[in-house]
Amino acid sequence: MFAGRDEQPIVSLKGVSKVYPPSTAALTDVDLEIERGEFVFLIGPSGSGKSTLLRLLYREEQATKGRIVVNNRDVTAMGPSDVPFLRRQLGVVFQDFKLLPRKTVAENIAFPLVVSEFSARAIRLRVAQLLEIVGLKDRRHALPAELSGGEQQRAALARAIVNNPVLLIADEPTGNLDPETSRGITQLLAEINFRGTTVIVATHSEVMVNALRRRVVAIEGGMIVRDQARAAYRDADAGPAAQPDRRLVASGAAPAAAAAWPGRGSRRG
Repeated sequence: MFAGRDEQPIVSLKGVSKVYPPSTAALTDVDLEIERGEFVFLIGPSGSGKSTLLRLLYREEQATKGRIVVNNRDVTAMGPSDVPFLRRQLGVVFQDFKLLPRKTVAENIAFPLVVSEFSARAIRLRVAQLLEIVGLKDRRHALPAELSGGEQQRAALARAIVNNPVLLIADEPTGNLDPETSRGITQLLAEINFRGTTVIVATHSEVMVNALRRRVVAIEGGMIVRDQARAAYRDADAGPAAQPDRRLVASGAAPAAAAAWPGRGSRRG
């Protein structure tokens, strides 16, 4: 699943700093590489720089210093006209969902495909597949205000992956959800990664991190203080960590609904 030695990392940060005027340092000299197919948790206290790092990846913010490469594109040297093309290769999920309030679930999921000028048939098929995968087939005509928090986040996840992004970025995707709903979102993220999408999740959720036991990058004071593979939320010196939830760890068998996962199709097909 991970990149071979001849492939470039999907994300590379070299000496990246972000300073907000007049002198607030959000990130300081960050070096980080993420391989294709990885699942990476960014953890750390509020204000540590996690969300800033994510915003730099999809050019919502610009670095003060350093170089950022995402999917072989130099984000730091990118002009404003190139940003939309970068974002079409990415999926972004927010804590507050950011669904379009006057569009139905199906219309929200379809929206990136409409903007990218996919054919009506391709949109209809792709949306139907994703509604099945995220368990919202019976809510396709509902407006966001009619959905629970968990349903809104599942709709947001479906919208984020409808265009088959190479990288999914999720900023506190379970921050406003109850534990059982959070578990379902965690499972969806694991399934998305299992199908080959690189996933980066910023979170405060120990339960999510300990359930999946993927790579953990800890940020404090704008600097990376820990980077461990297959790790728990707290490092080994903090005491014994919980065992991973085997129901959420991808095995050799495809997860539920994987056979229906949409492939990359023609815009006009």
